[in-house]
Amino acid sequence: MAAADAAIYVVVMPVAEMDYVPLHPRREEDYAGFRAALSDLAAQTVARVIDPAQPGWSIAEFADPLHLNGAGADRPTDWLAGSVDNP
Repeated sequence: MAAADAAIYVVVMPVAEMDYVPLHPRREEDYAGFRAALSDLAAQTVARVIDPAQPGWSIAEFADPLHLNGAGADRPTDWLAGSVDNP
């Protein structure tokens, strides 16, 4: 497949937002900057940003703020399969 024919997806993996934000030095300001950068990327490129609705993930689905546990592991696979354009 030629590069011109390739679809480009940026997948934002879910995080336990309430626990994740304090890990950044400027907390909510840093997280808001990340969200703004995603919006800019989607607006300025051909990349499609696939982002799970936040909130929507339970803390019970995470082993820690950045990693899903067994209970949450199947959700992103199912969600991503339904979000990607299939030829």
